[in-house]
Amino acid sequence: NVTARIPADRFPSDDTRTLAVRAIREIRVLMVDGEPGSEPRESETFFLGHALVPVSAEEAEQYYVKTSTITPAELGGTRFDDFDTVVLANVSDFANDTTTALENFVKRGGGLLIFPGGKLNATFYNQQLASVRKLLPATFGEARGDAAQDEKFLTFQTKGYDHPIVALWNDGNAGTLASATTKARTSASARSSPAASPPICCTRTPWSWPPARRPARAICAASNSSAARPS
Repeated sequence: NVTARIPADRFPSDDTRTLAVRAIREIRVLMVDGEPGSEPRESETFFLGHALVPVSAEEAEQYYVKTSTITPAELGGTRFDDFDTVVLANVSDFANDTTTALENFVKRGGGLLIFPGGKLNATFYNQQLASVRKLLPATFGEARGDAAQDEKFLTFQTKGYDHPIVALWNDGNAGTLASATTKARTSASARSSPAASPPICCTRTPWSWPPARRPARAICAASNSSAARPS
C-alpha cells in the first residue's frame, strides 16, 4: 500500500489517502537468439541482455530483470508462461505448435518483441503472425542496405529527445544515440491505419554518404502501453 498524508485540518477524514498497488518482484525475459555467432559479442542478444541487466555479474542475481537465452531449436519445449516477455531476435520461423503457444501467451497478457535480421522469414511472419494470428501491428517489407559496408548508413538525432523512452540521452554524460549507425534495415507497413498518430521517440537521418545533417521523421515507438499480466 502507498499512503499520502497532508497536515491535519478541521476535516481529518480527507487528510489521508491510501492506494493498493501491485508490486512486481521481478520481470522474466526470454530471449530467443536466432544467430548466436562464434563469440559472445556476435550474438543477436548480447547487447540486449546488457541493456536489460545493466549491472555487474555479482549484482545481476539481485537485479529485478531476469533474462534467459535459448536458440530457436529449443522453442518447442519452452513454457512461455514462465516468462513475462518473449524476445525473438533474428529468428527465421518456427513450428505451428510454437506459433499457437505464442498466440495464447500474448492473449493472456504476455509481452512479445520481435527484432528482424538477415535470417528472418518475412513471409512466415506476415502470414502467420500478422494476417492469421493478428499478433503484429505491421507486416515486414524488403530489407534495405548492406551490413557489410561502412560508407552508407543511418544515424539518429543528437539532442532534443522528448519521448520518455529516449529522454536518458538528453544528459550528455549518458552518451548519444548519434553514435549508433544502422547499415541495414527492414521496412514495415502498418496493417491498418491507427486511430491516432503513434508517438515519435526520435528522428533519423536519411540514407546518406556521409550522413546528412537534416533529419527525417521516423516512428521509433509505435505504442506507449503494454498489457498487464494477470496474477
